[in-house]
Amino acid sequence: MGYENVFDAEISTISPSLAAEYRRACRQLGEDGELARLLGETGLELARDSYRGWESALELFRVYPQVARIMDLSQVVRWTQLIRRLGHLSQPVCSAFIRGTPDLARAVDFDEVLHYGYLATRLYANTQANAALVCQFIDVAPVLSRLLDPEGVRVAVALTERLARRSQDLAAQCLGILPRLLTEIEPGLRGDVLRLAVQVTDLNWRATRPLLEVSPRALQHLAEAHRATFLRLASGMADQAREKLFSLFTEGVEVLAGLEPAAQGQILTLADQIGRLSPAAAVEFIKTGPRLLDSLSLDGLRLWVAEGLTLLQQNHAAGLAYFRLQSQRALTAVRKLMPGLDLESVKGVLELYCRALTGRALEIRPAEELVERGIGWTSVEKPTTEGRAVYLPSRLGIFETQDRNFEAFKVYATHQAGHLEFGTFDFRYDRAAAVFESVRPKLEEVVDGHRDRPAVSDFERFFDLFADRRLARDLFTVAEDTRIDSRVLREYAGIRRAYAGLQRWSAERRPPLGALPLRQAFVEGLILFSLNAVESVEFPERYADHLRQGLQILNRLRRPEATVEDAAEATVRLYILARDIPNTPPQENEQQEQVQPPDEAEQTPEDLDQLVNQFQAANAEAEQGESGPEEEPYESPPDVEYRGDFKPELVQTLQEMREARGEQSQEQKAQLNELAEKSAEVEQQARPQLVRVLEAESTNRAGTGPAQPQPEEAEQWFYYDEWDYRARDYRPAWCRLRQRPVEEGNPGYFDRVLRTYAPVVYDIRRQFEMLRPELLRKVKRLRDGEELDFDAVVEAILEKRAGQAPSEKVYARRNKVERDVAVAFLLDMSASTGETIEPGGRWYGEPDQGRSWRVRGKRIIDLEKESLVLLITALESIGDTYGIYGFSGHGRENVEFYIIKDLDEPFSERVKGRIDRIAPARATRMGTAIRHATYKLEQAEARTRILFLISDGRPQDHDYGRDPVDFRYLLQGLSGPLLMPVGDDPGAQAERQYAIHDTKKALLEARQRNIIPFCLSIDKLGHDYLKSMCGDIGYELLSNIYALPKRLPALYRRLTT
Repeated sequence: MGYENVFDAEISTISPSLAAEYRRACRQLGEDGELARLLGETGLELARDSYRGWESALELFRVYPQVARIMDLSQVVRWTQLIRRLGHLSQPVCSAFIRGTPDLARAVDFDEVLHYGYLATRLYANTQANAALVCQFIDVAPVLSRLLDPEGVRVAVALTERLARRSQDLAAQCLGILPRLLTEIEPGLRGDVLRLAVQVTDLNWRATRPLLEVSPRALQHLAEAHRATFLRLASGMADQAREKLFSLFTEGVEVLAGLEPAAQGQILTLADQIGRLSPAAAVEFIKTGPRLLDSLSLDGLRLWVAEGLTLLQQNHAAGLAYFRLQSQRALTAVRKLMPGLDLESVKGVLELYCRALTGRALEIRPAEELVERGIGWTSVEKPTTEGRAVYLPSRLGIFETQDRNFEAFKVYATHQAGHLEFGTFDFRYDRAAAVFESVRPKLEEVVDGHRDRPAVSDFERFFDLFADRRLARDLFTVAEDTRIDSRVLREYAGIRRAYAGLQRWSAERRPPLGALPLRQAFVEGLILFSLNAVESVEFPERYADHLRQGLQILNRLRRPEATVEDAAEATVRLYILARDIPNTPPQENEQQEQVQPPDEAEQTPEDLDQLVNQFQAANAEAEQGESGPEEEPYESPPDVEYRGDFKPELVQTLQEMREARGEQSQEQKAQLNELAEKSAEVEQQARPQLVRVLEAESTNRAGTGPAQPQPEEAEQWFYYDEWDYRARDYRPAWCRLRQRPVEEGNPGYFDRVLRTYAPVVYDIRRQFEMLRPELLRKVKRLRDGEELDFDAVVEAILEKRAGQAPSEKVYARRNKVERDVAVAFLLDMSASTGETIEPGGRWYGEPDQGRSWRVRGKRIIDLEKESLVLLITALESIGDTYGIYGFSGHGRENVEFYIIKDLDEPFSERVKGRIDRIAPARATRMGTAIRHATYKLEQAEARTRILFLISDGRPQDHDYGRDPVDFRYLLQGLSGPLLMPVGDDPGAQAERQYAIHDTKKALLEARQRNIIPFCLSIDKLGHDYLKSMCGDIGYELLSNIYALPKRLPALYRRLTT
């Protein structure tokens, strides 16, 4: 206790309360004088070391007894030495370390406790003496010590140091969230995540916290076996593709999450191979690879990656686009490796085949086209027809070999062609059947209101007989498919083997009868026998005779004289049988009977009155709903693959609408709405669109001119490829273009311009009228004609003098040549055309002050509009076909294409009004607009087709040539502002080059399609880019913008003569 008395007095001079705490600590130490002495010396030194050193001494006195119980004397000595060092360094750091020592000592061994103190010392020295940050580290040290091994702790300190050099606030934030985040990561990966965070900090310190936040969730999406591989891949790309790293942790991981663990491993293994050449490409593959597995086998995916690796070595930009699936080469490679057969590759052969079978030109189209119309067809995988064309899946891969898939395509097409060839959609309700007695006239008399109910089509009239319309439609499908298959197999011998093989294949994939409710099993039994693929089926004994009778009815449809009206009669009889079978689940241990197709037997006359009574009873039961508690709602059977999506009522309705005449009455429109609502062939969501299409079909054929566009039809969307000159390939379907008419303004604007430019209008008209004599072309070297060909005469005289037989072709004749020109004027409506024209500005020339049409204060767009007025006046005088379009937009998803006058549209007051409303819009994505104008010109039937581009500057748009933004994610639960990392800007120069190359490619595409492109620029800086953009394509740089109204017609005259 002597040491206590010695130090107590000195400590009392500093603070009596501090001395009291010291004495309390000594009492807890008991008789151990050495520990008391060490306590007094250390406490006194700390208290005297700084102005607030007494606070560190106070912390020491409070925890010292606990520490003394945990450590031996030698350890306490070393500990107090470290404390004194920290006290000299920073009083707050010293206090924090003293306060945290008991918890830390319980978590780690003594050497690690000291190590944490040394780490705190280093952290303080390397973070610009940020004591608060070091104290925070000491506070979380016990938690870190439980979550990390010593090496992991050192990495955490290194991360904190690096962050603190750039932002001490961010370093404190990351240190604060570490305990929570590390808890969510499996122990073996915590150090790897921290090391990756250190890499990111060195490259882009603002991105460290987002990476730490997203890492636990990202890793949880991956199978445990592949998480380390993923982090290794991320670490490898951090230095070379840091802007892609966040895309990997967000979009990439989200895609991988949907895969089985084995598939995740395969994708990551392939990505690792790609990453050795290009980490950025590896990230893109991780995002696209899982989608490819839907189309390719694993071996196919490896081959696809191998081709991409070869491309990467040759051209990095092309390889990057390849792995993004943003190049034609990538998509072509996928199609080649996909199992199955592409419709496009056999479409021509199938069309010839169908023509040979049916004697009519049938167009083969992909089913997607019909589905996109939204009028009832919903499957892109099933064959079908809408009465004019045959629609097939765009790809067929049901068999392993291309030959068998081609045979399947032929069967698909043949069945649909059979519907058209053998009169399915020519059904007439009042026409008598050939192999059945017609009961339909009698049924119409007994179905309430049927005779007075108006119907759009005969099929609607027929199906209106049935209370259970869905069941009737399914039975008619079986009946008519049976008839069509029989006709095909009888008349087309060359297809029999393939047809029978696909029937057997289809039968093997039908649902088992024993698992279906009884009425559904009856319908399914009919389908099985209609496929000619089974000899018998088991059916519940009590209803076996119903199925046997049903098969006998189907057999009559196999006769060569059977018609679609017979299929309708068969439907009535099958409906009576089906409604007599409850749709209850099959009973266990119920007696079964083998049902076989009956032999063809002589048909005995039917009692039609009895048939009518049975039909009435079946309908009455159907109207009451399901009769028993065990009865289940009836569900239609799945379609037979090769027979496809059969919609007879809808097809016939479309045909009736196409042939309709006159405007529709309100009653007719109500009929269409009623048909859409009650039809079993149309999904609920497609019914409004169906009604609009049916109305349009009727109006467009009524002989009253084109229908006014509905609001949904006023604009159309198109997708176009874009040329990436760096990858030397197209980005497929990269740009979305919206086509819509310009709103109408004041037609009087057109006439005002004509009055203003009256002298010029007179001159232009006179010049264009001079084109008429040029329509006579002299044809030389003829045997007879209206005048001598003097060149041929001279040659004949020389030949005669030389002793040779002279040619008799010495005449010439002027033949009338009809002018056959179509031109599309494409007008730049970008924002820059709204600039006011100032002499000496970026345009050449001065206005002609001597004219009455002075233009000071006008905008570029105003002169463009006035030029169009003069040009239209000239074109109308010679009768050329012309269209006028504008373009602008903002980004690749929003390219705007404005119709001012369409190629097939007559000049009218509406066109005049649209010219008035031409106004500046946004940016200038020329390539897409040129491609769409080319598409429109391709539809024009003219010998000479010209695309005339008028622009005030270079092509440019806000994302023209830029890669998609890679950082696309949202972090939840972050406090405070989130600093989002962004990729490096590739530079405006690269963006301009991309735009010029894409525009040049679009112009070349037009020329390849026998269209003459010409560019007129009013940008005096155009010399910088026009030569490289146009090459040998015609262009002109207008030296004086004020001359545009006169120059534009003159240029057109030059191009077309």
